[in-house]
Amino acid sequence: MSRERDDVQRAAEILSVIPGFDSSRLVLSPEEGFLLSRIDGVTPWRLLVEMSGVDAAHAEQCLDAWLVAGAIETVAGTDSNSIHLDPSSTAPTAPTERRDAAGIDLSLVDPSLEIDVKTQKRILEFEARQGGGYHHRLGIDPGADIRTIKKAYFKLSREFHPDRFFRCDLGPYSERLPLIFKTILEAYDALLRACPADSAESGSSTGRREGDPPRGGAQWNESQTLDRSEFEKIARLGQRTLHNVPRSVRDERHQKAEEFFEASRLSEREGRLEEASTSLRLAIRFEPENLAYRSALKDLKNRKEELSVHDVLDASKSYLSMNPDELGRTMKALEEILGLRPQDSGLNHRAACVALALNQLNRARSLAEIAAEQSPEVVHYHTTLGRIHLAQGHTGHAKREFELALEFAPQDADARRELANLLRSGREAYVGGSRG
Repeated sequence: MSRERDDVQRAAEILSVIPGFDSSRLVLSPEEGFLLSRIDGVTPWRLLVEMSGVDAAHAEQCLDAWLVAGAIETVAGTDSNSIHLDPSSTAPTAPTERRDAAGIDLSLVDPSLEIDVKTQKRILEFEARQGGGYHHRLGIDPGADIRTIKKAYFKLSREFHPDRFFRCDLGPYSERLPLIFKTILEAYDALLRACPADSAESGSSTGRREGDPPRGGAQWNESQTLDRSEFEKIARLGQRTLHNVPRSVRDERHQKAEEFFEASRLSEREGRLEEASTSLRLAIRFEPENLAYRSALKDLKNRKEELSVHDVLDASKSYLSMNPDELGRTMKALEEILGLRPQDSGLNHRAACVALALNQLNRARSLAEIAAEQSPEVVHYHTTLGRIHLAQGHTGHAKREFELALEFAPQDADARRELANLLRSGREAYVGGSRG
C-alpha cells in the first residue's frame, strides 16, 4: 500500500528547471531534449512521462538523473484531481470504471461547452496517445516517408488548430488545444529532422564508386525534395568535379563538407536552426555536387517556415490590444509568412483580423474570403468576413455570412449577436424612413 501511495505522490510532483542551469552541459537526444523542454513548473510528473515521446521507463530514468544532476527540482505536489487521477486510484480496478471502449474518461466530456462532443473525444483520444513516439502521435507507421508525415501533420493541424474555436467557450479544452497543436508541430519537426538520417540508414551499404557524388554520413534518394531538373544539373556538376579536380583535393573537400554537415546536425538537434543552415551552406560550398546536403537544407528551410508560422500566429493573438504601429509590424510579419503559405486558412484569417483593425477593408475582405473558402466549416471565419462586409456597408453580404456561420453552429454567440444587431439596425432604418 505504501508503494502505491508513493507512486501516486510521485505522479503528482511538479518539476521545474533550476534557474541558471546550463542545459548545454547535458548530452541529450532530440526526444530527451523535448522532455526537458516540457518541464515548466506546472506540468506534473505523470503527464511529462506520458508526453515524452519515449517509453515510460526511459522517461522516468531521465527525470531521476536530472534531479540528481541538479538540473531540475521538485517545486510542489498536487492532488490527484488536478492531474485527472481518479480519487480511488489506489484501488486496482477503479481507473477503468468511467472509461469508454477507446479508454476515454467520459467524465471529461461536457455537452454544455461550445465544442461538440465528437471533437472533445478526439482531443481526449489524441492526449491518450501522446505517451507513444512521434509516429504514434501523428497516427502514421514508423516507416512513413516525408510525404505521409506532411499529410498527417496538415490533417491534424487543421483539426486541432486553436483558431477553429476562436471565442468559443471551451472550458478546460481552451488550455488543452494549444498544447496539442504545439505537440503536433513538435512531432512533425522531430520526424522531418530525422528523415536525412533515416534515409542514410536505409541506403546501400556499399562503398562509393568512382564517379558517384560523395555521400559520407548523408545519403540521398530520388524521392526526396530535389526535382528532376535539379538532380540532372547537380549530376553534371559531379561529373565535371570528378574529371577536373584531383582526387586528393576532392577527398579534402569531402572531409570538410562532412565536418560542416555533422556540425549542422548538432546545431539542429539543439534548436539552433540558423547555425544549422549556415553549416549546411558551407558543406554545400565544399561539396556542391552532394545531393543529400542540398536536400537537407531544403527540409531545414521548410521546418523553419513551420516554426515561423507558429511564432507569428502566437505573437499576433493579442492584436485587439495593439496600437497602430504594433498592428503594422504584425501585419508585415503575417504578409511575409503568407508569401510562403498563401492558402493557409488560419494565417489568412488572422491577417484579415489585423487588416480589419487597421481599417484596410479591401485587403481584409480578400484574406477573409480565402480563409472561408479553404475551411468553410470554421464558423468564425464567416463571422469575420461578415463583419468586414458590414464595415464596407455591404449589409446583404454580411447577412449571408452570419447566416452561413449559424448553419454550421446554430448556437454560436458571436454570429447570433451580429445577425441580430444587423436585423435590428435594418428595422430601425426602415421605421425611421417611414416616419420621415
